[in-house]
Amino acid sequence: METSALLMEGLQLMVLGMGAVFLFLSLLVVAMHLTSRVVRVIDEHQERSIPTTQASAGMAQADSDAVIAIAAAVHRYRHTHKH
Repeated sequence: METSALLMEGLQLMVLGMGAVFLFLSLLVVAMHLTSRVVRVIDEHQERSIPTTQASAGMAQADSDAVIAIAAAVHRYRHTHKH
C-alpha cells in the first residue's frame, strides 16, 4: 500500500475513534443531568412528606451532645499532644 493511503486510513480511524469517544462523553453528560433532575425531584418530594416529630427533635439533641463530646475530645487531644 502507498504511504498516503495508509495515512488516509489512519486519519479515518482517528476521526472515527474520537467521534465515538465524543458521543459517549456527550451521552454521559446528558445522563448525569437527567439523573440530577430526577434526584432533585425525589429529594423535594421526600422533604415534603417527612413529618416533624418529637423523636426527630430528640435525635437533634443527641446529635448536638455527640458534637459537644467530639469537640471536647479533640480539644483535650490537641492540648495533651502539643508538637
